[in-house]
Amino acid sequence: MQGYALTPSYQGKIIWAELARKGNSFVVDENGLFTMAGSFLLTINDKTQDCYYLCSALNTPMALFYLEQVYTKLDDTGWQWKKDPLEKIPIPKITESNKHIANEIIELTKQVHLQRDESLEKRIRECFYEIYNFDDEEKKIFETHFLTKGDI
Repeated sequence: MQGYALTPSYQGKIIWAELARKGNSFVVDENGLFTMAGSFLLTINDKTQDCYYLCSALNTPMALFYLEQVYTKLDDTGWQWKKDPLEKIPIPKITESNKHIANEIIELTKQVHLQRDESLEKRIRECFYEIYNFDDEEKKIFETHFLTKGDI
């Protein structure tokens, strides 16, 4: 996650709760909200990247899977999203070769932030599967392990 930083900023940032019962719970704030204890803010220093793209990446089954590999789960249904393991999640940067997919993710994420829609969320996951170059078997693992349990 190089190019991303946990620094104070009041607009165009990602907010998340430290403790989550349903897996991933990252949102983009464009309204200059502040947070209280138990939540974090993330701003983007690299202007070639986008907070909606990063927010969507953090809300994927892949991010949840990675967190489970590097950090202890609270219990059967609880995750703790601390800064250190979050910074280690391997999220592909927006590049010229994936920009068309990244732009689709950004637009879909903006729509999901206005009104949650499972078909849009599914399309976002499919875009990330493409960016990560996952085959059908790998996609099935994520869909089965996380989505059937209602974790995200």
